[in-house]
Amino acid sequence: MFTTHRERNHLQPLVREQLDRWIAGPKCWDPSALQENRWATIGDNVRALLLQHEGQDGSTSTRVRIVETKPDGQWIIQLTVHSPNARERGAWAWIDIESPDPDSEDPRSRPRLAGTPRFLAPVLEIIDAWDGAARLTTRPIVIRGDEVDEVHRALIDTDRRGVVFVAGNDDSLPSVPWTDRVANLTRFTIGMASCYVLDGEATQLLNDRLGQAHAVLPGRLRTYRSQVQPDSVVDGLRHRVLSAERIADDNEQPRLARVLASNAQLQALEQPLPASVARVHRMLERIADDMLVHRLGDVSSKRPSLVPSQPQAAAVETRESDRRQDDVSAQQGMLLDYLKIKVGVDDLTVDGIDEIVGLIEVGRSSQEAQKDIAARFAQP
Repeated sequence: MFTTHRERNHLQPLVREQLDRWIAGPKCWDPSALQENRWATIGDNVRALLLQHEGQDGSTSTRVRIVETKPDGQWIIQLTVHSPNARERGAWAWIDIESPDPDSEDPRSRPRLAGTPRFLAPVLEIIDAWDGAARLTTRPIVIRGDEVDEVHRALIDTDRRGVVFVAGNDDSLPSVPWTDRVANLTRFTIGMASCYVLDGEATQLLNDRLGQAHAVLPGRLRTYRSQVQPDSVVDGLRHRVLSAERIADDNEQPRLARVLASNAQLQALEQPLPASVARVHRMLERIADDMLVHRLGDVSSKRPSLVPSQPQAAAVETRESDRRQDDVSAQQGMLLDYLKIKVGVDDLTVDGIDEIVGLIEVGRSSQEAQKDIAARFAQP
């Protein structure tokens, strides 16, 4: 989840553009199939819901929920973007991913941790995104000297939800290779965590403010959870330190990157939604639920009729059009005979066929709605 003030008026179209590119590109689904306030099929075994709502206060909300059914279960990606009407309040985006539950019959089965969706990184590259006082970027932010004020504010900010990674230095480590290594370690945490790489002066200044229990030493990477309490020695135990030896070990890099990503995810999952976000979430859930309930048995599409169209009185029939009409009539006659056999009714009429078509459409619509309802209530 992130907030932006600078691009508050453009956040929804920017995020939607990147989402559509992701749907059409890597996923090879069809973003044009998304319909406002309706469930739609956008790919094989993929259903999606687009909700859009404009509040009486002038605020706007958009939610896209994508449910992909795979052999291991359902994967659900939900994107919510909200733009308040009040100028002093920032717009925000919330991305929630649900992976299939672990196999209950396999004791070795563990919960699957979902990665960051690829459409998020391009968004963070073009907007000014924040988690409280912590900047969210796609690369570690290099901090020099007294720029460390920003890092200190991010660490002690009580509104921050995600973790903050801070890498220390004493200027003995080359800046660019050190930053690249930290970026590699935190590459799976984009959008979930902030990351700062300090120079020697900034490292010393930050440690002077935080104290020994919360300090980050040169060559180390420290994970700061939310609610940092610099005055508490006991609190320092919550914020884990990655040693220089492990960071330098190339063989450890892949595993460490997964561990840091897991820590960032667990931190995000532990945090309750802000009250303003929870209100929007409940409102959109009510809209989605009401829409699904009303869809059961509701067939709004126009049923096709097998009744041949009547020629206009003023139309001039040509020999070729007569031949085509005879072919159509013959095909319709064969179809009627086939349906009589399958249905078991000798006096099947066109009106009867229309009724059968209507029942088929009701069944198809109800089945799709029931699947969508099942997907909805599969969510916690």
